[in-house]
Amino acid sequence: MEPAMRPGDRAPAPAVAPDTAPDTAPELDLRYDMGAGDAALWERMAPAHRKRERLALVAGLFAGFVILQALSGKLETVPGLHTLPAAIVILLLPPLLVWVFQRQDRRRRAEAQVGGPEARIGTRVEVWPDRVIEHRADRAAPRVLGARSLRDLRVTGGNVLLIFGRDEAVILPARAFEGDRARDEFVARWRGRLR
Repeated sequence: MEPAMRPGDRAPAPAVAPDTAPDTAPELDLRYDMGAGDAALWERMAPAHRKRERLALVAGLFAGFVILQALSGKLETVPGLHTLPAAIVILLLPPLLVWVFQRQDRRRRAEAQVGGPEARIGTRVEVWPDRVIEHRADRAAPRVLGARSLRDLRVTGGNVLLIFGRDEAVILPARAFEGDRARDEFVARWRGRLR
């Protein structure tokens, strides 16, 4: 009996008879344990979250202006609070608090992706010429992402992110590759597929 699919799971790729399959083995087979630190890479770069976070910081700065304006007549009577450094602190405190909450939220989202701060999820990524298949121990079915839907490829600190569409990414940590050369060859090959 097939396990039930959960939201976010992808349907398995259609089976192809071995004698008609153009490729019988992936060009690259990567295996690694994904942790919250790996998931945090995508949480920092996800376009939807970045847009929301920028908007929240601007709102926090606006709140600082409102607070400073509301206190402008009252600060003159309190010694030390009518100075320029005090005004800067009052102005920057709301966006600073927003930034702290955003970092905590980003960490929480990353931990939720893998099941906790110390959790590790066995991950296998098959790289084929026309697709990437991600198998994760916590998912019933693999995620199949076509090369044509690849929108961006980013390398950060030796880690590679294959970004598909607006909200999906395959995270390939540096430790998944045999070395820097293998990673650089992979990046060059897949950058060519972007064009």
